[in-house]
Amino acid sequence: EGIVDVRLRQLRIVDLDALRRIVNQQPCAL
Repeated sequence: EGIVDVRLRQLRIVDLDALRRIVNQQPCAL
């Protein structure tokens, strides 16, 4: 369970980074 939690946290961090990149590339999307 602990390992799964860490993986989920890493995935969330990656998703946040991806969203930030998308927002930076397409600020008008918001």
